[in-house]
Amino acid sequence: MTVSLRSAAAVALGLAIMAGGFARADQPAAPAAVMAHPAKAFQILDAAAFDPARLLPPPPAEGGERQKAELAEVLRAYGMPDPGRRALAQWDNDHEDPSLFAPVLGFRFDMAGLPATAALLALVQNEASVASGAGKRYFKRIRPWAEDKTILACDAADSDKPNTSYPSGHATIGYALALVLVELIPERAQAILERASDYAYSREICGDHYPSDTEASHVLGSLVATRLLADPRLTDRLAAARAELRAAGLTK
Repeated sequence: MTVSLRSAAAVALGLAIMAGGFARADQPAAPAAVMAHPAKAFQILDAAAFDPARLLPPPPAEGGERQKAELAEVLRAYGMPDPGRRALAQWDNDHEDPSLFAPVLGFRFDMAGLPATAALLALVQNEASVASGAGKRYFKRIRPWAEDKTILACDAADSDKPNTSYPSGHATIGYALALVLVELIPERAQAILERASDYAYSREICGDHYPSDTEASHVLGSLVATRLLADPRLTDRLAAARAELRAAGLTK
């Protein structure tokens, strides 16, 4: 995915972040209920059905031509001269939760005032996080910044975890949340899906992940969301969230 395909809105948001214009009092903060560390086990999904060896292909082999080409692509994204887009990538790194969609859904998308939605999305975030964690432990792919020491990644706090590249946890969460939000707010489907894609691309700009990491995350996040949406145990929770979002003027 090339930089030319990134939305102008994403760049504008990055410039607003640089200027300190996004974290205003009328903007949604990261929801406390969702920001807590997720559980280390599935709450709804069946772990046996999320065996990474059966769901994802292996990443490109270390030292191979595909791996080298991917690293070159990451370095191009990492070295982009646009400070606004780089600021957005750092902001995205620091917002691994539903607040990542506030830039496209607006100030009313505030989990503090949407408890039913917050609880549902916290569950989605947990399941996506557990699924991506299983993949990381199975594949043990080396991160781009561990391959090229010139990269100062956005996620520098995780520098003691060099073999957690495949798939991306951020991107898996973003794609899973996006598909559930599309079900809840269908009128904003394209904006939500574009935001999830751009959020995944931030992982390359950060130097934290390869393109195939976020591609795998797209697959995995979609599977998480699809299975959750089909689970009858969530029917009432989805209805409650939809009603809440409707009352808040976020959907019809």
